[in-house]
Amino acid sequence: MPVPCGEDPVVHTVDPARNLFHCFGCGEGGDVYGFLQRAEALTFPEAVERLARIVGYELRYREQSPGQRRALGRRTRLTAALAEAARFYAARLDDEGAAPAREYLSGRGLGPAEARRFRLGWAPDRWDGLVRHLAGAGFDTSEAQEAGLVSSGPHGLRDRFRGRIVFPILEASGADVVAFGGRVVPGVQLATGPRDGEPPKYINSSESPVYKKSATLYARTGPAARSPGGRPPSSSRATWTSSGCTWPASRTSSRPAAPR
Repeated sequence: MPVPCGEDPVVHTVDPARNLFHCFGCGEGGDVYGFLQRAEALTFPEAVERLARIVGYELRYREQSPGQRRALGRRTRLTAALAEAARFYAARLDDEGAAPAREYLSGRGLGPAEARRFRLGWAPDRWDGLVRHLAGAGFDTSEAQEAGLVSSGPHGLRDRFRGRIVFPILEASGADVVAFGGRVVPGVQLATGPRDGEPPKYINSSESPVYKKSATLYARTGPAARSPGGRPPSSSRATWTSSGCTWPASRTSSRPAAPR
């Protein structure tokens, strides 16, 4: 399978049968782990963990000390925090307090099946709902902040997406959550919102070590999800259009109705 070699027009080849690659331009070659290390700037342990998540293989670590656990790759830890946040939000969509969110989704034609398909969730309208959950799951505050899940305020850390319907954004292979978009529910006043004025309708994750807005497109996985030369849309408005209209992201000849 020929693929471009960075900025160089020379082609390098991936041999799926042997799990090897070779670049005829620079002479680099190796196995699937080496390919991923170069393609995504990972260490070897990070590449192993990344591939394990893609194929659904559970890794087991023997006799791992606290120091070794802390030494796990930063990207791996941030990805794990984002995955935990996605599970938390998805579970909260079934809570009693999420009834307005479910009613709004239903009015847009998004029932339980669509919510599962797009992994939609609800961020409780509390300052520290996610903060406390991540702490209980073993993530420290610096990891939650670096992943773009919480922010600092005058009263401490707070959930960035509180009081919103949330949309996980996946990286190119579809294996990992790298960011979120969030939308307020029309007509629902946020208890934790700003004192003056209305909160923004849509908010997005800020860029992080695992999320680059110019290289990630919502609801599009695989090689076409990355755009080396262009800047594909990755805002919450795009996520809402895709999920609300259930249009495949590859169909660009027609446009669905604008999100509300």
